[in-house]
Amino acid sequence: PEVGFSGRSRVDEWAVGIVMVVGLFLLASLPFALLYLVVLGP
Repeated sequence: PEVGFSGRSRVDEWAVGIVMVVGLFLLASLPFALLYLVVLGP
């Protein structure tokens, strides 16, 4: 397979990138999720 920037395969770099993007998305949406729960809570 093709070797990426850090010596890993291209697929591994794609996987790491996707995980980072998903993690950042979840981290960014967490306050909104908490606010949603508070507003619709008891």
